[in-house]
Amino acid sequence: MPARKKAKKKTEAEELGINSAALERKKRFLAEKQKAGSVQDLMDSQKEKDWTIYFNDLGDIVCLTQNEVDVKDNWKTYAFSQEQLKILIDNRDDLAKYCINVDPAVDNLYSIQLKEITSIYTESEKEFLNEIEYGRSTSFDIKVAVNSAELVVTMGNKTKEPYKDVYPISATIKGQRLLKFFLTAEHDPHVMFHYEIISLAELITEKKVVRKLPADLRRCSVYTVKLFDKYQRT
Repeated sequence: MPARKKAKKKTEAEELGINSAALERKKRFLAEKQKAGSVQDLMDSQKEKDWTIYFNDLGDIVCLTQNEVDVKDNWKTYAFSQEQLKILIDNRDDLAKYCINVDPAVDNLYSIQLKEITSIYTESEKEFLNEIEYGRSTSFDIKVAVNSAELVVTMGNKTKEPYKDVYPISATIKGQRLLKFFLTAEHDPHVMFHYEIISLAELITEKKVVRKLPADLRRCSVYTVKLFDKYQRT
């Protein structure tokens, strides 16, 4: 009987289904996170760095960052001063409300503007709280579970894919870096018992994010500001 070939051991990148460059970014992020003590401490340490903005042909802001990023072919940038960027830095959880406008009369002159009022109203519709419904689908963007002591949040592997070339701390979804989860009375978002805020960076780099709860809240409903398309509770 012919001898069986010994299976080749998979690399960490192959096991995680990501490329080596993405793995290196993950390792760098985790090392910096460990050195700083927490994701929040790491975010605080970034405050002294200069900011750089990237936008597309339509003027939509695709990235506002203090770190080196893999710039896409359709991304543009402009040498705004840090003082000019301050309005975006102070409102970076609401970047979707702003755009970059090119002056039609002056070559290579850009300005930071609020989007038209109709656009702001369109965005505000997405800020309503949505209850995360129970489901068993294997296709999800964000999955939430509540047990007797913990809130567990997981990001789907396919949802992580667009962020494989993005430094985790710079990642955004619709201009947001933080996901909010509200535990409320059953089907009633007006009676809140507890809430948790989880960074997109954590969800991208961790298999699951766990938060301790102050009590057994399994009978509570979970509401969120819907940033992704498919949310599921298990």
